[in-house]
Amino acid sequence: MVIAMDNPALEFAIDNQAELFGNAPIVFCGINNYTPSLLKGRSEVTGIVEAVDLAGTIEVMLRLHATTQEIFSPHDYTVSGLALRKELEALIPRFGAKVRFRFTDPLTMEELLKELERLPGDSLVLPISFITDKSGRTFGMTEAARLFSEHSPVPLYSIYEQRLGFGIVGGKLLSARIHGTNAARIALRVLAGEKASAIPVVFESDSQFMFDYTVMKRFGIPLSALLENSTMINKPVSFNGEVRHLQVFRKDVLWDGERQLQTVYQDITERKQAEEELRASEEKYRIILENIEDGYFEVDLAGNFTFFNPSLCRILGYPGEEMPSMNNRVYMDAENAKKVFRAFNEVYVTGIPSKGFEWETIRKDGARTYMEVSVSLIARPGEKPTGFRGIARDITERKKAEEEIQASREQMRALAGRLQAVREEERTNIAREIHDELGGALTGLKIDFSLLTRAALKIKNETVRTSLLAGMDSITKFIDATIHTVRRIAMELRPGVLDDLGLVAALEWQLNDFQKRTGIRCEFFPSAEDISLDADLSTALFRIFQEALTNVARHSGATEV
Repeated sequence: MVIAMDNPALEFAIDNQAELFGNAPIVFCGINNYTPSLLKGRSEVTGIVEAVDLAGTIEVMLRLHATTQEIFSPHDYTVSGLALRKELEALIPRFGAKVRFRFTDPLTMEELLKELERLPGDSLVLPISFITDKSGRTFGMTEAARLFSEHSPVPLYSIYEQRLGFGIVGGKLLSARIHGTNAARIALRVLAGEKASAIPVVFESDSQFMFDYTVMKRFGIPLSALLENSTMINKPVSFNGEVRHLQVFRKDVLWDGERQLQTVYQDITERKQAEEELRASEEKYRIILENIEDGYFEVDLAGNFTFFNPSLCRILGYPGEEMPSMNNRVYMDAENAKKVFRAFNEVYVTGIPSKGFEWETIRKDGARTYMEVSVSLIARPGEKPTGFRGIARDITERKKAEEEIQASREQMRALAGRLQAVREEERTNIAREIHDELGGALTGLKIDFSLLTRAALKIKNETVRTSLLAGMDSITKFIDATIHTVRRIAMELRPGVLDDLGLVAALEWQLNDFQKRTGIRCEFFPSAEDISLDADLSTALFRIFQEALTNVARHSGATEV
């Protein structure tokens, strides 16, 4: 069974009854301007028409304010707002001789409040529907009623019970609770097996006369003017100082042959308090949801949005009117949609909320957005889940910052690698120059000294010969030591064995050299005779090995490596 709760929903359900809903019966409520043509010839459709009693409210307004010249009826330009205006326009000929009616162009809330402030004293206000203003902002019924009453110098009336207690005098008010209950009764009959086609559409109005005593007193409206069977709230305090809410029933009776007026008061204080607490709680959470930066959403088990706050629309980049029943596959690619499905399925199977998993979504303008989402099941105790609710936080800027940091780290890593490569290249060049140039020069010098030594041996003066040979021997030893130092420096800068024989041989040479220099006994156990690595990696491993041995010599106090 499908339940449709306004005109667009009913039209959608009827148009897709066969394709989407398998010809399931449809029960509707909240329908304005109903005509049989709305059903488009479908038989398995029934429900209850939202029969607001505009005429009854206007009659009581003119009865309580006999000198009224104008009724100002602000409304929005939604489907419901225009439908109610059409209903009211149809009543103008009935009341046109008594009063004139004035409607509004599309206005923002601020513009409408200024209009209210300028109303003359012989006017009354009957807002028929003002939920969405010209700028697209939405207002709850109670919030709008409170704003109207704060800015209007003349009495306000309504056709909806939700506004009672928030500044309106009253009227013949439709109770959404009663209207929904009556629709639910029809739905239960269908679920019990009764054909929807056998249940006639209900046209009777659920509206009741209801008034607010404090507002009546503010505008000097006498209680004696109340109609019978009226409900009144905010009655004066009782003898014990407690405010009570009373429902008034009045009836003409005959008593000893004379016509009398019988009045019965029913105490509905506890019911009104419960309703007010519920209304206040709903209003509080509505305000919270509309003002938090994070997106809040509720979806059915198929993933279609059933409720969302303005922040979610901002994050996803879709206007609110496009969001209802929109599936996540609309605003993310197939790969991310699969990830989200798996995450939701795990929450459904385990019943454990999922916190902090990331969605990558695509805004309507094509821009990519990242959200951090927490999701839990919607389920009453002992009942099957009906959907999911969650909080979505826009982390696009954070992701961009993380990506920039990661890119910066990669850049620094590449720069460090390049710096190390340049350092190794420079070491290689210096080592080569030392080995080739300085080493070659020293070797040539040693050869020359060898020739000089041979020549000195031919000197006949023994004293001169001995002294000269001793000096030359000392110089030769110095040259040998310098050659050894040059070779050691060149090897430390860039061991030729690393380039010529590979990493394993270079490590073994370094360990032997370390043992000679420090006296620490060393043993080398290679796991392979040769390790084939690229030059940069071989160099990096060799430098790590060098640094490790240096730390052993400086800090460990070891006697064996």
